[in-house]
Amino acid sequence: MLNTSELSAFYLKKINRFTKSLVSNVQKRQPHTLNSILEAYLTHKNTIKNGYLFLILFFFTKQAIKALKPSFASNTDTIQSNTVTNHPSATTSHFSTKAKLDQKFFTSLKNIIKIIVPGFKSFEFRILALQSVLLIARTALSVFIASLDGEIVSNIVHLRLKKFIKGISTWLLISIPAALVNSSLEYLQQLLALRFRKRLTARIHDFYFRNRSFYAIPNLDSRLQNVDQVIVVDVQKFCHLLSLLYSNITKPILDCVVYNVILAKNVGLNSLLALGAVVQISTGVLRALTPPFGSLGDLHYAHSRVINNAEEIALWKGHDFEKQVIQNKYSRLAKHVNRVFRLNIFYQMMEDFVIKYFWGAAGLLVCAAPVFAERILTIEELEQNKAKNIFFLQSNKHDDIAFASRVKEFVSNRRLLLSSSDAVGRIIYTYKELVQLSGYTKRVSELLEVLDDVSKGKFIKNKISLLGQDSQNSLNFIQVDTQNMDRKFGLVVESDYIFFDKVPVVSPTGDVLIEKLSYVVQPGMNLLVLGPNGCGKSSMFRILGGLWPIYGGTLYCPSPQKIFYLPQKPYMCIGTLRDQIIYPHSILDMIESGITDNDVLEILRILQLDNIVTREGGFDIVKEWRDCLSAGDKQKFL
Repeated sequence: MLNTSELSAFYLKKINRFTKSLVSNVQKRQPHTLNSILEAYLTHKNTIKNGYLFLILFFFTKQAIKALKPSFASNTDTIQSNTVTNHPSATTSHFSTKAKLDQKFFTSLKNIIKIIVPGFKSFEFRILALQSVLLIARTALSVFIASLDGEIVSNIVHLRLKKFIKGISTWLLISIPAALVNSSLEYLQQLLALRFRKRLTARIHDFYFRNRSFYAIPNLDSRLQNVDQVIVVDVQKFCHLLSLLYSNITKPILDCVVYNVILAKNVGLNSLLALGAVVQISTGVLRALTPPFGSLGDLHYAHSRVINNAEEIALWKGHDFEKQVIQNKYSRLAKHVNRVFRLNIFYQMMEDFVIKYFWGAAGLLVCAAPVFAERILTIEELEQNKAKNIFFLQSNKHDDIAFASRVKEFVSNRRLLLSSSDAVGRIIYTYKELVQLSGYTKRVSELLEVLDDVSKGKFIKNKISLLGQDSQNSLNFIQVDTQNMDRKFGLVVESDYIFFDKVPVVSPTGDVLIEKLSYVVQPGMNLLVLGPNGCGKSSMFRILGGLWPIYGGTLYCPSPQKIFYLPQKPYMCIGTLRDQIIYPHSILDMIESGITDNDVLEILRILQLDNIVTREGGFDIVKEWRDCLSAGDKQKFL
C-alpha cells in the first residue's frame, strides 16, 4: 500500500513523462506544420485578404444598424407623448421625447449651424478653415515625430552619438511649432464657441423680444419650461460642445486615416486588416461576455408609483403593503447585483487580457511583420526547399545598415500604431459627447421652434379645466394663428374709443371666464370694474393690451401708443435713475426728442420726487432700484 507522498511522486513522474513526449512530438512536427501553414497562406493570400475585408465590413454594418435603432424608438416615444398630452389631466410638456442620435437630431443641428455659420464668407467659417489647417499640420507633425522617434532609437542602438544629439536637437526644435499649433487650436476652439454663442444668442433675442414673445411663452404656450435656463445655460453648453466636437471628431478621423495609410504602406495592408479583424472579433466577444447591469428600473418604478399615488395609499393605509413590495424588489435587486459582481470578476479578467495584452501582442506582430516578411520564401522557393525545412532567407548578421533600418521602422510603426489606436479610442469616446450634444440641440431647437411660432401668433397650451366646469367652456390644445384671425377668431379694429363687441375672455389654460363681453368706453368717460378674484377683470385689460389673443367677436380700440397701462406691480428696470423715469425710452431717444435732465427734474418736482435725485446721487447712478425706493415712490415713478 503506497502512502500519500509516494503516490504523489508516482503521478508527477507520469505527468512529466507525458509532457516530454508531447513536446517531443510537437518539435518533430513543427517544421512540417509551419511549412503547411506558410504554404497555405501564400497560396490563399488573396482569399485571406478578402476574408479580412468581409469581417470588417460585417462588423461595421452591424454597428451602423445598431446605431440607427434609436430613431425608431424616438418615433414611438413621440406617439406615446402625444397620446398622454391630449389627456385632460396632462401636465407633461409638448416636447417630452428623449434626445436621440437620429435624423431629427441631425436636421435640427443642420438648421442651427445655418444660424451660427451663415456662409462661407463669415468670420466663423474662416475660423473653421484655419482650425482645419492647424489640425492637418498637427497630424503632419505627429507623423514626423513618430519617424524621428525611430531614428533616435536606432542611433542609440548603434551608439551614434552625433546623430543621437542631432535627433534630440531636432526633437526640441520641432516642439516649438508643435506647442504653437496646440495652443492655437485651443484658442480657436474657445473663440469659435464664443462666436457661435454670439450668433445664436442674437437670433434668440431677436425672436424673444419680438411681438411680446417673452410674455407669450410662459403665459400662452406650455411647450417650454425654464426658458431663461435654455437661453443662458443650454445655449452656452451647446456652443461649447459643438466647437469642441469639431476638433474632437475631425482630428481623430484625420489621424486614423493618415496613420493607417502609412501603416498599410509600411507593414502591409494584409497585416493591418488582420489586426482590424482581430480587434473586431475580440470586441464582439467582450460584448457578449458583458454582465447584465440592468434591473434597477423595477425599484425606480415601485418608488415612482408610491409618489404618484401617495394620497390614495395614505387614505387606504396601504403603507405596509407598499413597503413590502419595495423591500421585495430591493431584495431581488441585491441578489442580481451580487450575481453581476461575481460575473464581473471573470469579465474584468477577460477585458484586461484582451485589451492590455492580447491587443498589445497583436500590435507587436503587426509591427514585426515587415521584418520577417522580407525574409519569407516565395511559393516557388518554398517548394524547392520543402525537404530541407527552410522557410526564411538567411540574414546577414554583419549588415548594420539593414539592422538600423529595421529598428527605425519598428519603433516608428509602433508609435504610429499606438497613435492610431488612441485616435480610434477618441472617436469612440466622442459618442458620449454626441449624446450630450443631442440633448442640448433638442432644447435649443425646441426654443427656436417655439419662438418662431409664438412670434407669428401660434400657441399650444395644455388644457387645465376647473372642477365641475362644462366641457364646452374649455379649450383643449388651443392653436391660435393671428395671421388668419379675421377668418378664424376675433377681429381687432383701430378706433378712437374702446368697444368690446361679444368678445370671449379666455384664459391661457383654456378656461372661458366670460363667454361674450360687451361694453363701450368713450373718450373722457370713466369706468370702474368690480368683481371677485378670477372673474376676468385683469384678463380684460390683457386682451385690450394685446397680451392675450381674441377668440371671437370684435374689439374696437385705439392704437397702443394712445393707451397707457398702470400695472398692479411697479417694475423697475436695470439701469440708472434716469432710465427708471424715461422707461421704456432710452437716453438716445431722450436726446433726439430734445428733452434734458432739467425737464425730467421738473416732472419729479411736480410729483414731489425731486429729493430722490439728490438723495441717491444724481441721474447717472446705477442701483437695484426695486430695493432702494419705497412702494409709494415706485408707484409714482410709473
